[in-house]
Amino acid sequence: MHVQLDQYGRVDELVALSLEPLTAAPNYLQLYHVHEKYLNNLVQRWQDGLIEDFYSYFKEPWACAIFHDRFADLVEEINEHVQSTPLQVSSDHNHATQSCTINLPLFANSEVYFTRL
Repeated sequence: MHVQLDQYGRVDELVALSLEPLTAAPNYLQLYHVHEKYLNNLVQRWQDGLIEDFYSYFKEPWACAIFHDRFADLVEEINEHVQSTPLQVSSDHNHATQSCTINLPLFANSEVYFTRL
């Protein structure tokens, strides 16, 4: 599989070559326009040689959220929270962090931590 990113780091093109039908595979179309950071730091992992092939990579347990039908809702809710919540600087780590509680059924009452880069 070939994955191409646009100038903003979002999936812009997927080319899949396989000896097996892709019908049993995840819906790779859901990867379009998803930022590489949501794809488990795709670029860094590729540069570090941690990705042998994208078929296996996207079948790893972390990727199940990406292919969930409510993933776009999760991303939208996190983005809204980031835009509406002031940053708090942690003296322990010397970087800005935020946290939020999301209310989506798949992730009900899960605490999510993220860092604004």
